[in-house]
Amino acid sequence: MAGDSKKRAALIFDEAQELMKVNGINFPSVFHDIYDYCGNTSVIYTGSMVGVLENMLKSLEYEKPFFGRFIKRIKIVRFNEQPSRDFLLKGFEEEGISVPEGVVEEAIRKFDESPVG
Repeated sequence: MAGDSKKRAALIFDEAQELMKVNGINFPSVFHDIYDYCGNTSVIYTGSMVGVLENMLKSLEYEKPFFGRFIKRIKIVRFNEQPSRDFLLKGFEEEGISVPEGVVEEAIRKFDESPVG
């Protein structure tokens, strides 16, 4: 892990609220061990069901292994149409990719103006 090699690592759980449906794994214990023994490792939880994800994080935060541990919450708001367009065009430009405007418009419709899809 990152702690052994002096590098940083990130464990990212997309749709993290689904972890609560898994039987047989004590996730608070797993995350506690990561926090204690993998000092250069960050755990990132994302999810589309904000209320469910927030409840999951609150339960982790106040369980005995995590009480008093630092948890940073970052909420990303939906983009409206123009910031979505700007975000996509800048990303394509940074990667040196030229795309027709129709592709950007279709992406905006499909992603529902969400900055992360």
